[in-house]
Amino acid sequence: MKICRTLTCLTFLIFALTKLAALPDKELEKLQPFLEQHCIGCHGPKKQKNDIRFDVLRNDLTDIPTLEVWQGVLDQLNLGEMPPEDEPQPKRAEMDQVIKTLTTQLKLAYAQQKSTGAQTVIRRLNRDELRNTLRDLLYLNGAAYAPGQTSRLVDNNGNGRVERTGNDPVRMFPDDEEEHGFRNIGNRLVMSDFLLKLTLGAAQESLDAATHTGPKPDTSAKTYGGHIMTGKQYGQQTLETISREFNPDFDMLVQGYQRFGRLTPVQIRRGVAVSAKYRITIEASAHNPNNPWPDLVKLDAENPFQISLSIADTANGGISGPTSTILSKWNLPPDGKKHSYTFETWIDDTWTPWVGWEAGPFDRAFRAEKIVEKYYPEKFTPKPDKKEVDKEVYEAWPLDMARLLMKDGYKGPHIRIYSIKLEPLIKEWPPQSHTALYGDGKEKLDIEK
Repeated sequence: MKICRTLTCLTFLIFALTKLAALPDKELEKLQPFLEQHCIGCHGPKKQKNDIRFDVLRNDLTDIPTLEVWQGVLDQLNLGEMPPEDEPQPKRAEMDQVIKTLTTQLKLAYAQQKSTGAQTVIRRLNRDELRNTLRDLLYLNGAAYAPGQTSRLVDNNGNGRVERTGNDPVRMFPDDEEEHGFRNIGNRLVMSDFLLKLTLGAAQESLDAATHTGPKPDTSAKTYGGHIMTGKQYGQQTLETISREFNPDFDMLVQGYQRFGRLTPVQIRRGVAVSAKYRITIEASAHNPNNPWPDLVKLDAENPFQISLSIADTANGGISGPTSTILSKWNLPPDGKKHSYTFETWIDDTWTPWVGWEAGPFDRAFRAEKIVEKYYPEKFTPKPDKKEVDKEVYEAWPLDMARLLMKDGYKGPHIRIYSIKLEPLIKEWPPQSHTALYGDGKEKLDIEK
């Protein structure tokens, strides 16, 4: 059965065995006269200081305890601690030769310990290799299996709150040990019961993701237009909120997405629901390149009206969280005309697309009330005292200031988003990930998850 063969391949790639042949070191035999003359008196059959005996010391440096004793001999000679000052001292030339021989042989022994004899060590896969193997064997797509995008922990907001950048099946694995810039060194990739449990869990999670026993999803295109987002949004999004009172056919972006200027359809705020490849089409236009408020609204000189299409995992921080990934960027001509842009990508079920003004203004001082106060002082009213008015009156004030800028048409630079269209591109069902495991899907399967 295909599933059994797949699991067999995964299991075979997990375990590692290494073996080094035991070989006596003939060069160390030449040091026996030196040991007998200067060392065995204190480390021999009659006396064993520090529980060390040289009369029975072997010359096999592939034996780790033996190697450690010889390393101790070299360390004491280099430090000048042995032989003791009250014992006869060897000539300098003799001492240098012993140190040179020991240094050379120990260096070779350490190299042999690391060597695989030009043979590939059978080892477990590191976490990147395991994820890639699961992806290729099971024909999986999406952010959880994207090359080079293994999740990691980051402090996304610089406030000490650590978040994961993804939900891939190896997210709970510890980082693999690194040596000389590599994370695939055989003798570092050992197996333990903990890692075995994580590996089997990752395999099961991937098998669940590959299995589809339900009916074919709806593949009709869905267009989210007019007011793509709804609801009141205060603070830095006041202008976008009030624009919906005056403009029923589009949503406005007046700020760069670094300061909240992001649009995602409210209907898919929990994700697209069906993992598949999608064709995304955006209709947008750019307006008012001649900025009437240059000291409060600063535009990028090179690409003032560039928009970006991104996706983000709503189950892991949403559109402002660590998973947001830019897919494409387009430069809108500031001619006030509607333009259409298309991009195709895989989107997982909990992920959602969003559109942002890539180089839009994001100065904290950019607020509707600031613009009204400086450029339309005759219309400006001071901010009410929070202690003297009702909460509704207090919160309505910034909205009232924004309405003054929208009443006769917003004259500042902005981008209009008319629609975001999503079209699932599902050519076959069940998908290849399922049929590779269970066949063509024509037979009924009773699969327990």
